[in-house]
Amino acid sequence: MLAEQVKDWKRQWQDEARKEGEKEGWKAGEKKGQKKGESTILIKQLTHKFGTIDARTRRRIADASSKQLLNWAERVLTADRIEDVFG
Repeated sequence: MLAEQVKDWKRQWQDEARKEGEKEGWKAGEKKGQKKGESTILIKQLTHKFGTIDARTRRRIADASSKQLLNWAERVLTADRIEDVFG
């Protein structure tokens, strides 16, 4: 059941990331816009759960691949510490 919920959340994040990318002025489906949206969602999740995000972590997110961003977004759900997300 949790696995299905995580899949649903992942689809929602991807939809939100696509919409965020479109809002930022990129065409639907462009990798740059999708990655920007995924980064934005991950930072929002981290901030909501752990508080202020330092510059080093923001750089790490900016440099990550789309696949890695989605993996980290899933880890936020069960992480007790921000280090658990990136571990």
